[in-house]
Amino acid sequence: MEKIEASLYISISVQCPECYKNIELLTDTDLNDDGWLMRQACPDEGPWSDAHEKFECSTNCPECGAKLNVKGIDW
Repeated sequence: MEKIEASLYISISVQCPECYKNIELLTDTDLNDDGWLMRQACPDEGPWSDAHEKFECSTNCPECGAKLNVKGIDW
């Protein structure tokens, strides 16, 4: 049987409560500089579920400029 390779897609996205734009946080280089968001969401040590409860970041909506305070990851 031929072996095939799987793909893993990781996304951390939010929807702006003001304009409803979907925002992919991992593409924001200011937020994910040097993998900061990924290390926060998927740490090398400890359970990811604990990290998801503690996850926090702040940014502005690129569409309407609303301040977004992200707390926690639901998965």
